[in-house]
Amino acid sequence: MKFFKEVASRAITFILLFSFLFSGIIVAYASDSGDDIETENFYVLTKGEKETLDLTSGGTDCDLSDYKYVSSDKSIATVSKKGVVTAKKNGTCRVTIYAKDDKTIRTSTKIYVGSLIKKIKLSDTKVSITEGNYYMLKTTITPSNAVVTSLNYRSSNTNVAKVSSKGKITAVKPGTCTITVKTRDGSNISRICTVTVKKQTSSDDAVVFPNPFFKNQVTTD
Repeated sequence: MKFFKEVASRAITFILLFSFLFSGIIVAYASDSGDDIETENFYVLTKGEKETLDLTSGGTDCDLSDYKYVSSDKSIATVSKKGVVTAKKNGTCRVTIYAKDDKTIRTSTKIYVGSLIKKIKLSDTKVSITEGNYYMLKTTITPSNAVVTSLNYRSSNTNVAKVSSKGKITAVKPGTCTITVKTRDGSNISRICTVTVKKQTSSDDAVVFPNPFFKNQVTTD
């Protein structure tokens, strides 16, 4: 009899433990799939400008009044109870957003206040590169003190030439493609560089390899 009581006790303990763990998994899963909130990685505003935060959960727009908003520096940007950001002065701060009924449900976004890029100048708008070689495309932005200075680089055909996030164009095979350089601050300024990749000849081999100093050889129009 004692044996059966002990077995029954252990069984009940196991069932309770299993139920607890299983319940925890379900809660975590529900939280991950249904309660996560998302917004833009950053917003760029000029002094005095207002912007309403874009907040979604599971692809659906959120009711902004269900959340609280905290600015890390109110002298740079404030945020209202309805999620409206007002730019006060040039600088950078972060806005943290969390649910009123559960502070564990939160996200944040960076606020940039300052000048947008007005112009991009490229070191060359046409380049000719021998396959296997590379060319560093240099850029100059105006104004130089723009609040977001990073740029996006995109190749129209990566089978012909690839481009890195720093503007390094690598020739892959003969052909022609374009490299588009575009702002990330919302100003939608862009410039295009046309790249022609030429087939490597035996004379090119003799010059380029093994001497690394000629690796960056290109011709520009």
